[in-house]
Amino acid sequence: MKKLLLTALVGLSLTAFAEPQTLKYASFLPATTSNNAVTLPKVKEKLEAESGGTLTVEYYFGGTLGAGAKTQMRLVQNGVADAAEIPVPYNPGRIQGIDVFELPNLSKDNSDASLITLKMIEKGDMRGLEDFIVLGALQAGPYLIHSKTPVAKLDDLKGKRIRVSGAVQSDVVKAFGGVPVANIPATQIAENLSRNLLDGALVDMGNVYNFSIQDETLYHVTNLPLGSFAVLFLMNKDRYAALDDAQKKAVDAVRGEWFTKTVGADMDAQMHDVENRLRADNKHHLIEFSAEDLALADEKLKGVIEAWQKKGKNAEIYQKVLEYKP
Repeated sequence: MKKLLLTALVGLSLTAFAEPQTLKYASFLPATTSNNAVTLPKVKEKLEAESGGTLTVEYYFGGTLGAGAKTQMRLVQNGVADAAEIPVPYNPGRIQGIDVFELPNLSKDNSDASLITLKMIEKGDMRGLEDFIVLGALQAGPYLIHSKTPVAKLDDLKGKRIRVSGAVQSDVVKAFGGVPVANIPATQIAENLSRNLLDGALVDMGNVYNFSIQDETLYHVTNLPLGSFAVLFLMNKDRYAALDDAQKKAVDAVRGEWFTKTVGADMDAQMHDVENRLRADNKHHLIEFSAEDLALADEKLKGVIEAWQKKGKNAEIYQKVLEYKP
C-alpha cells in the first residue's frame, strides 16, 4: 500500500510544485507588427501549454525596456530582458556570415532563408551566438524597391536617394546608380520620405503598412528580390539555465524549427496580404521589370556578390547556403 502511494505521488505532475516564471520579452517595434501581434501570442500559448502553466511571457513592445534597434542584443546580454527580437544588421560583425542573405536572389520568401539560417547556426556554420539560446531565426524579405516617383526600368533608379539597411544593400543601390542612405530606422522611413529627404526605400513587402511606407510611395517593384534582413530571437542563457527541467523542456519545444517555421509562415502570410492590399488600391502601381532589365540587374549585382565572398570565410558561407537550399 505504501509503495502504491509513493508511486502515485511520484507520478504527480512536477509542474504542480514548480515555481511560476514570467519571461520578459522585448521588441523595439510596435505591438502591431506581425511578429508581435501574430507570432508572439502563439509562442506564449505554446509555452504555457508545454509548461503546464508555470511559464508565461510578458511583452515589452515599442522599446519600453530600451529604445533603439542597436540596444536589443545588449538588453538580453545584461538580463534586462529575458528574450528579445534582435535586428542583426544593427550589430555588424557579431554573427559571422549571417549577412549572406542580404545578397540578392538567394531567397524567395521569409520561410526558406529563415530555416537555412537556423540550420547553419545549429551546425556551427555561423558563429557568435554561444552566449545565447537561439529561439528562432527570421530572414525578413525579400526586400523590394518602393519609390515616390515612377519606376518603369532599372535606369530609373539612377541618382535616386534610397534608404538602405546594411552594407550589402548600400552596394546594391550603388550598383544600380542610386544613392544609398543609411542610418534611418525603419520607424522613421515614412517621415524622411514625406520630407523629400528620400526618393524611395528598400523594404520587405510585409512591413510596408507597419511603417506607413504606403503613405509615401506609390510605385513598388515586385520581381527584383534584393536580399533579406536578418532577425534573431534570442534568450539569455543564464535565464534559461535558471528554469526548472519542465520549464526548460517547454522552451525547447518552442525554440528552433517550430519558432522559425511559425514566424516565417506568419510573415509570408502578411507579405501576400500587403501585396493584395496594394493591388486593390488604384493609387498604387505594382511594377514588374522586363526580362532584359532583370538580366541587366543580375549583371550589375555580380560584383556585389563577388566582393562579399572575398571577405573572411564568406565564400564558404555562400557555398553552404547553395548546398542547403531545397
